[in-house]
Amino acid sequence: MTESHSLRSGRRVRLALVAVAVSMVWLATACGDDASTAVNLSPAAAEGQRLYNVSGCAGCHGRAGQGGVGPTLVGIAGTERPLVDGRTVIADEAYLIRAIMDPNAEIVAGYSLRMPSNRLSESEVLSVIAFITSLEPSS
Repeated sequence: MTESHSLRSGRRVRLALVAVAVSMVWLATACGDDASTAVNLSPAAAEGQRLYNVSGCAGCHGRAGQGGVGPTLVGIAGTERPLVDGRTVIADEAYLIRAIMDPNAEIVAGYSLRMPSNRLSESEVLSVIAFITSLEPSS
């Protein structure tokens, strides 16, 4: 093997390593947890965040709970929620359990899409609620 061939091979290896490193950083950014929701989560909230993402909640409520076609979940805990029937409810744990377990029971006003049913167990719902209650508005 000639010296120039060896240098070219070494350069290709370094370029390949750089490409792998860049790809890993991109994947971590694209697929990783949002930094604003990953800080200081309890074990239950971290599990809730995982369930929130794999169960499709993020598709409508936003990856960081910021809302989208579904209502925002950031800062929802303890707030009044207007419903389509004109009533208001407090978004306490009991309401959040009902909203997740029976999504069509009390529909938040202003949203035309209905939340689909899910197959979360009661303990999984409680973990998702732990995650939701950890979502605080940015200062």
